[in-house]
Amino acid sequence: MQILGMITSAVPGIDDNRYKKILVGVDLIGQYPAFVNFLKLLEQSLRLYDVSEINAAASTTVPGNVNFTIKMNAYYLK
Repeated sequence: MQILGMITSAVPGIDDNRYKKILVGVDLIGQYPAFVNFLKLLEQSLRLYDVSEINAAASTTVPGNVNFTIKMNAYYLK
């Protein structure tokens, strides 16, 4: 998998004093088996990620690859 871009932004309005939440958007390109492996590694991470949206489209630049867009929340302690 190759990361094409990443965007992060704080999520306002969380009243819990124990943790904060960050919205993360990631654009990736690669083959489907590598994407599944990426998700498995994300699941095994010590940081908690909550994937809310996944989009996929055939790559127009590299034949056989797929462009993936993931939107997720990352949580961390204050």
